Amino acid sequence: METTDSVNVTEINCEGDECKIPLLKKMLDEMSDPGALPPFNPKEAADKARAMGAELSETVLEAVMTLRERRRRLGADDNAIGAATELNTVLGPERFHELRESFPSGPVGRCCELAGIQPPDGVLDASFGWAA
Repeated sequence: METTDSVNVTEINCEGDECKIPLLKKMLDEMSDPGALPPFNPKEAADKARAMGAELSETVLEAVMTLRERRRRLGADDNAIGAATELNTVLGPERFHELRESFPSGPVGRCCELAGIQPPDGVLDASFGWAA
């Protein structure tokens, strides 16, 4: 699925104040707390998204940022249904639908993979929409 808000991989250069993508800059700033979560690598995420047949769009970046923040907040107490509900709330139904179309095998699990974090409990359950 092609979206109008796809991120140009050549723009993913966020060293210092050079970042051209405000959402990504904010995300990297928030991730600067050492030890909080595994580091986020936008270029790796863009490559992984392409390998999944999707683009690293603003919607996907916002989903990744939301899931990373949720993981920081809840830690091991996170769960798949809560994560999906929060994504739907943060993104809104239309953008969440776009995310589900981009990752039909499971938007929560796939975005966690892009985010470099463990998926919440229940995501690997086939009935939740994950097909490994």
